[in-house]
Amino acid sequence: TDRSIPEVHKIVPFAELYAHTGIQFQTFNTVYQIYDDYLAGRLEGVTDMLMVPEYLMYKLCGVKGREYTEATTGGMVNAQTGQFDMEIVDKLNLPHCLFPELSQPGTVLGELKSDIAAQVGGSCKVVLCATHDTGSAVEGIPMEGNHPYISSGTWSLLGVKTPKPLTDAQSR
Repeated sequence: TDRSIPEVHKIVPFAELYAHTGIQFQTFNTVYQIYDDYLAGRLEGVTDMLMVPEYLMYKLCGVKGREYTEATTGGMVNAQTGQFDMEIVDKLNLPHCLFPELSQPGTVLGELKSDIAAQVGGSCKVVLCATHDTGSAVEGIPMEGNHPYISSGTWSLLGVKTPKPLTDAQSR
């Protein structure tokens, strides 16, 4: 994504991206990957996109769902609306079909496919969880108020749970 990052920032400066999404700059953020695909012509004819956890759930039940916590990691979800930010999508000239409505963790996608259910001995529902591992871990912390937390896994994060996202220059 090295070539796409400065191109994205020419169109949507990072300060503006952050003000919309509240997501820190990471070279692997989905916004840069998708824009790189756009620049390379790899989006021609593409009608859909699933992140890996969403694809796995699709294979289990045949229903395509887009999960909020996973989507927020990519730098294209509006922190205030909780949906893909179509202003960013439009500025980058990306196809709207790649950015449908997002669902919250706990949404039932459907029933386990019958061939899979037969292998595991019964039917069950496929439910979206918080598919972003850190989002799932932090949401599971039993706390009230704005207490700090540390989440350690692939990397360590220090943060504070807040009632609403902070997307101002000071938090950036």
